Amino acid sequence: HHATPAQAMGFCLFNNIAVGAAHALAAHGLARVAIVDFDVHHGNGSQDYAAGEPRVLYLSSHQSPLYPGTGAAGEHGVGNVLNAPLPPGSGSAAFRAVWDERLLPRLAAFRPQLILASAGFDAHRLDPLADLDLVSDDYAWLGARLTHLADTHSAGRLVSALEGGGNVLNAPLPPGSGSAPFRAVWDERLLPCLAAFGPQLILASAGFDAHRLDPLADLDLVSDDYAWLGARLTHLADTHSAGRLVSALEGG
Repeated sequence: HHATPAQAMGFCLFNNIAVGAAHALAAHGLARVAIVDFDVHHGNGSQDYAAGEPRVLYLSSHQSPLYPGTGAAGEHGVGNVLNAPLPPGSGSAAFRAVWDERLLPRLAAFRPQLILASAGFDAHRLDPLADLDLVSDDYAWLGARLTHLADTHSAGRLVSALEGGGNVLNAPLPPGSGSAPFRAVWDERLLPCLAAFGPQLILASAGFDAHRLDPLADLDLVSDDYAWLGARLTHLADTHSAGRLVSALEGG
């Protein structure tokens, strides 16, 4: 959603959402296409496209100030752009309020024949690149409302394109660490992070080569450590993921 016709920007080579909107207008004869953007960064490329195309409505919530520095509330295109910039640390209540009170009513009034969503998840509190402090339930909440509007106005036509978002949390351990440090990093860092994420599915790369009997490494774990971690992952899967926990055997 950052790429413009003239240049790639912000890890975006092409603007899939803008191309999709243009194709819907040209090839399928639609008269009203909406682009909704909840990535933490403003979609400057999508807005640039919409600003010159009155058949497209562009709606965005995003953190400000933040890259790329566009998306002020005063940017209106040809009356078809509505931005809702949010300050760092806004959190769930402010995010839901701008969608409930400003963006979604505008979307409903437009009566789109197609809704295209720039679905960025980098406003999540676990993403290290921004500070909007959302949680997974916020995305489920907005997704349900967009689905309802698509069913009401767009014959169910709602298409999402993944934008930004991600997080990697590593906990390196020195050789010879043994059971206590292994359990501590899971108990104090990794499992709380997993619980906060509220996963709908947990995929486990289950390698047993940290066991003291494996000759290729020296982490010095015992079988009970794996049983201990497995029990905790099972509990989290039961709590957050309807029991969906899938393990794939790795090394060992």
